[in-house]
Amino acid sequence: MKNLWSKRKINILAVFDWDEVNGLMQMWKEYSTHPSVDPDTVAINLLNDVNTSPCILVVTKEGEPRGLVIGLIKEVKMQFKIGYLTLIRSKAKVITILERGIIIKQDTEISSDICEAIYVLMGDIGADFCHFACINETSIIRKAAREVFGKYLVEGGIEKRWYLNLPCSFDEFMRNLSPGIRRDVKWRGKKLKKLYPDTFAKSISPKKGQELDLYSEAIKVFKKTYQAKLGLSNFDSNYVKRKWEILKQLKKLIASVVYINQEPVAFGYGHMFKSTVYFEETGYDPIFKKAYIGEAVWIEIIKNAIESGGKVLDYGLGDSEKKRQFASSFYLEGHLTCWSTSKRARRLMAMKKYSIKINDLLRNSLKKIGIYERAKRLMRTI
Repeated sequence: MKNLWSKRKINILAVFDWDEVNGLMQMWKEYSTHPSVDPDTVAINLLNDVNTSPCILVVTKEGEPRGLVIGLIKEVKMQFKIGYLTLIRSKAKVITILERGIIIKQDTEISSDICEAIYVLMGDIGADFCHFACINETSIIRKAAREVFGKYLVEGGIEKRWYLNLPCSFDEFMRNLSPGIRRDVKWRGKKLKKLYPDTFAKSISPKKGQELDLYSEAIKVFKKTYQAKLGLSNFDSNYVKRKWEILKQLKKLIASVVYINQEPVAFGYGHMFKSTVYFEETGYDPIFKKAYIGEAVWIEIIKNAIESGGKVLDYGLGDSEKKRQFASSFYLEGHLTCWSTSKRARRLMAMKKYSIKINDLLRNSLKKIGIYERAKRLMRTI
C-alpha cells in the first residue's frame, strides 16, 4: 500500500496490486451493495485488459477503516462526439472511479480529502483525468470536487437514473402499475401472442437455467440492433462473453432471450449482487418492433429478478419510456471529470468542454422544436 494522503486524523492509502487487493476483500464485500462494484466484476475488467490495473483507496480516520474508493487505472481512446458521430479520437490515461465506487459514509471532511488524494495521485502516475461515474446531483463528493478541482472540473449533464423497488411477486408488480400502463402491458402481451402464437422465452437466473447457452443466441439478436450498427455497445466482445460466463457460474446472472418461430428475436441481461439487480443491456430485432418484443424481454427480466429474491432493479443512467413505465422512482446523477493541470490534459479538457456544449445546444434546440426523439431515431439509422 502507498500512503497517498494524510491530513488531520484522516489517512488515505492507495493499492495498485491485485494481490494486495485480496487482503481488502472482506471489507470490500461487506461494504459494497451494488453490482457495479461487485469484486467479481472488477476482476473481470482486469482479466480482460492488460492495460487496466486496480486503484483502490483505503480511507481511515483515527486509525480505523472508514471505507473504500473503488477504481481502475486505464489507457483509453477518448472519443469526441456530436450526437452519435465520432469526430476526434485521442489516447489518454485515466483513473475511473466506478459507479457506486465510493463505499464510505461521506462527510464534508472525508469527501474533500478523497478529492485531494486523487489530485495527488493523478500527478504521481501521470493521469490525464479522473472520471467519477454517476455522481448524485446533490452529493457531498460533487461539492468537494468543485472546491478542489475548480476550473479543472467538467460536470456532465444531469440525467435520471430510474430504479424499481421489486415486490414479492410478479402479480404484485402488475397491481402496482398504474391502471393505464397495466392495461397497455396486458394488451401488448395479447397482441404479441396473437401475431406470433409460438412466442416463448428462455431464462437464466440464480435459481434456474444454468445449463443454457443464451449468450450465443443473444449475439444473433444483437447484431441486428442499432447499437451494433453504430458501435454503441461492446456486447459482442470477449469481455462481455467472459463476464456472462463467470456471472452464470457464480449464479449472479439474470438473462432472458425471447423466441419467435424458434428464432431469437430479443434479449436482456442483468447482474445480481446481494439484493440489487443491475439491468445491463437489452436489444431486439427491429423487424418485430410493432409486436412490442422489446417490452416482452423487459417483463421476463423483471419476473426473474423478483423470483431470484431481488429487492431493487437498477436501470442505470438515462431516460426511456420503458424505464419510466416500470420504475418506482429515480435519482438525478451525472459524471464528473477532474482534469490534471498538464498541457496535454488541458487540451483534452478544452475539446471535451466544447463537445459537451455543442451536444447540449443541439439537444436543447431539437427538444425546443419538438423533434428530438425523431432525430435520435434518424441518427441511429445513418
